[in-house]
Amino acid sequence: MSGLTGYIVLLNPGVDKQHHLDWLGRAVQHPNHFNVTNDYSVIHAYSADLHDEALNALRGSPDVIAVEEDVDFEYDAVTVQQDSGWALNRISQIEELTNQNSASSEFHYTYEDPGMVDVNIYIIEGGCRITHEDFEGRASYGYTDPNLNSTDSQKHGTEVASCAGGKRCGVAKHSKLIICRTHNPKPSNAIAALDWINQEFARDHVAAVVNMSFGRLDREGNYTALDQAVANTVRAGIHCCASAGNDDIDARYKTPARAEGCNAVGATTIEDARSSFSNYGPVVKLFAPGSHVRTADVSSDTKYSYHNGTSFSSPYVAGLIAYIISLRGNVLMPEAMTAYLQETAIRDVLSNIPPDTVNLLAYNGILGPASK
Repeated sequence: MSGLTGYIVLLNPGVDKQHHLDWLGRAVQHPNHFNVTNDYSVIHAYSADLHDEALNALRGSPDVIAVEEDVDFEYDAVTVQQDSGWALNRISQIEELTNQNSASSEFHYTYEDPGMVDVNIYIIEGGCRITHEDFEGRASYGYTDPNLNSTDSQKHGTEVASCAGGKRCGVAKHSKLIICRTHNPKPSNAIAALDWINQEFARDHVAAVVNMSFGRLDREGNYTALDQAVANTVRAGIHCCASAGNDDIDARYKTPARAEGCNAVGATTIEDARSSFSNYGPVVKLFAPGSHVRTADVSSDTKYSYHNGTSFSSPYVAGLIAYIISLRGNVLMPEAMTAYLQETAIRDVLSNIPPDTVNLLAYNGILGPASK
């Protein structure tokens, strides 16, 4: 509510909380001058957003021991990764990057290190070089398509997985990366992988994020089965992210990016512009770096390389969701998580954004709110 500030109101022992709130409702001239946000049982108190009128009434009330402003905590364990690449630097910094050399070693990633946590990021891909040093042994194979063969590439999956959870290249550095191997990026294979992921989630109840860095152009709406499978996965409580696509068109024509509840992610450049190839439109929930970003390379366990595409923007957001879960717990259902990502994003800094598209850049919140 506009003009309100958050406070915690501590009541004297013996005060009836409901009678107290009824009194407060009569004491203020406008009912929207206070809004109770939490009713506590562990202490005799509540939190509320208060107008000055309500605040003054409470400070003069014999019911009240104290009224404390609900200030932001400071993080106690902030980690700074040196030579992080520009993409990680950008999602942990509110201001634009002054260094415009995307290959520079001077970038750094600032984040809170939660330690080892139970968050699974499922990467639906043809394969992955799970032995790469960036994965630190946290990457493993999950679902495997029975039609998988030796020609199915590990290249794309290695790059994508490292953006989500790699030690050097990724956002969620303690997540488990579970590679769901599919033979060719066909809807039937992706749906089979989602089936397996849903079964795993129902059995283990471990927080789950799915990344889908693939898609198909479908202007006529002939391919909706995968959209339905993704929507049902989201309804089950599993967070889903998908690349918005690299066609420079409205992403409503891309499956599975357009699926209900899916976090379709567009790509940006180091200059804070929408990447020239990135899709856009109302189904795009967020933007993240996607031009000349550093990833693990499939050619050896120690090599890294640079790539372009919304395929890499999506796993940054998948990793960001896993990171948020690692700090807060798995308390936000997918719809609420999307809202949280959008509320905490860096607003209106991106250029080349069409008028029907959000101007929101993914941000990990480490330096406090992106907008006051």
